[in-house]
Amino acid sequence: MEKYFITGGTGVIGCALIPHLLRLKDVELVLLVRAENPVHLQERLEKVFKFCKISVNDERRSRVHGVIGNASLPGFGIECDAFKDILSTTTHIIHAAGNVRMNLSIEDARTCSLNSAKNVIALAERSMETGKLKKIEFVSTVGVGGRMSGVLPEEWITVKREYHNTYEQAKAEAEDYIKKYADKGFPVTVHRPSMVVGDSKTGEIIHYQVFYHLVEFLSGRRTLGVTPSTGSTKIDIIPSDYVAQAIVWSSQTDNTIGKIMHECSGDKDALAISTLRKRLPDIYRQNGTEVPNATIISLWVFKSILPVIGWFVSKKARRAMKALPVFFSYIAENISFDNSKTRLLLRDELEIPSIDHYLGTILNHYLANR
Repeated sequence: MEKYFITGGTGVIGCALIPHLLRLKDVELVLLVRAENPVHLQERLEKVFKFCKISVNDERRSRVHGVIGNASLPGFGIECDAFKDILSTTTHIIHAAGNVRMNLSIEDARTCSLNSAKNVIALAERSMETGKLKKIEFVSTVGVGGRMSGVLPEEWITVKREYHNTYEQAKAEAEDYIKKYADKGFPVTVHRPSMVVGDSKTGEIIHYQVFYHLVEFLSGRRTLGVTPSTGSTKIDIIPSDYVAQAIVWSSQTDNTIGKIMHECSGDKDALAISTLRKRLPDIYRQNGTEVPNATIISLWVFKSILPVIGWFVSKKARRAMKALPVFFSYIAENISFDNSKTRLLLRDELEIPSIDHYLGTILNHYLANR
């Protein structure tokens, strides 16, 4: 029996992982869950089961266990006896926990990213002593490239660079920490997903994250139809089912040890923001929502009139507008990521779905369920 210890099991990537992991034979999952008490823990697990379509009588349910804890605390904050059991039985670690807020202080961002990386390594060290541990899958982000020019390679990054926000910086520092142990021979693979969206076939996602806020912004519904020009800038999105399947496959092979995998659309296939903006009105109207006529202006003019727009929109829209500065730095740059090595690794296992085939699916799901 293989036992996977998973942080972030209730998050976007974690919930996408669970059904794919449970297709493996003789596999049990232990999910680290932030919960106040056992009742709250069970409530959170039930939400996961519902999302994963695991009914009360489904045999898969018996192979999923929850444990109360926090990835940023020493020993994950897990009660002593439960932690001893995890140490003695864990064969695989998947670290998918993370806080995607980009405006945290650097101290708080490090608590989320760097501290959890240290705790993953501490668990791995002790689990390796038992001879049980086979593999570690460490989920990072393509954002660790920060403001590096050119296409981000599928390699460890050792050059100094600037970052768009504290989220990127803390994730990069966490990768630096992991690299020290990868160099020592720890069986770790680092995964760098781009902007994760819903399932390519169903559009389903446990939480709507950054892409969906960007969509609302580009639709003009939050800014009276006024949006900034984006030129040829692209955004790289990737469906959650592709990311999950890539991680699960990697966990079952030694061929990815020490490697960086980019789960992203890649430089050539990323989505032009201008194309997305053009498609949004029809998709919104098909879902019964009208969008204002678009007024596209330069980014610097948009920034200057944003406070004025705030006076004429709802309180909810004003709150959402506070997140716009996070997007501005990305809109102003054309950032791209290489995925040729990852495609080669997965060539006989998995193909990246075409954005044209799933964009409508994920947006229809969002508009029907937001």
